[in-house]
Amino acid sequence: MPRSEIIKRIFYSLLAGFAIAILINEFSYALLKTKQDRAPKEIVLEIPAGTAARVARGESDPSIPSDMTLVKGDTLTVENHDSVSHQLGPFFIPPGSSSSIHLDTAGSLQYTCTFQAQNYLGLDVLPPLTLATRLAGIVLSAIPMTALFALYGLIAIPYKKPSEKSV
Repeated sequence: MPRSEIIKRIFYSLLAGFAIAILINEFSYALLKTKQDRAPKEIVLEIPAGTAARVARGESDPSIPSDMTLVKGDTLTVENHDSVSHQLGPFFIPPGSSSSIHLDTAGSLQYTCTFQAQNYLGLDVLPPLTLATRLAGIVLSAIPMTALFALYGLIAIPYKKPSEKSV
């Protein structure tokens, strides 16, 4: 088989591999959107009035989640609408005020807090899903797909010399 024919088949394999990888990855991305598929933003957590009394009775306020999933770069702002001061980790939040935590590291965090009956608030901070992440997925799936197409094209589709082509 001439070298130009091999290069041509590998080029077509590259095109087919990348085209199918893009279709599969973007289709999967559209179907499986997650909470980390957004730009960082400010998340406001409100402590409603009467929360301290509920916690003293061993009850949790239904409007306050016990665990939260956030994206790296988010800012968690806790607003205290209760008549009692509350604490979230090292942050002291007097009545009628707020405190903010900028989450600049991905990971699982657990803060002690006074506005939960369990006395902790779990935060899962996920890395953001960026264009670079999506492109890496496309490239990493296109490389083996291209190799398979190239092998298939070289082995399964025989090369016919120009004089052997049927009319």
